[in-house]
Amino acid sequence: AVTDNDMGADMQKKFAAWHNPKMNLVSLIANEIKTPNSGKVAEVTAIYDMPDVKAQLKLKYVVFADGTINVNQK
Repeated sequence: AVTDNDMGADMQKKFAAWHNPKMNLVSLIANEIKTPNSGKVAEVTAIYDMPDVKAQLKLKYVVFADGTINVNQK
């Protein structure tokens, strides 16, 4: 939520593109990895291009045999 300071500095206008940025899926890769401690692990990596904010988003999901999911975002 914006604060009075944000409104006074027109932050809602300067960062409007971040409110709902366009995301284009560039790459989706799924791998099965065998680890010494966890057995087989599924790893899914999704890369998105975000042209409106001149950025790229990389999401990495690691799914373990017990159902645990580790999510890493860069």
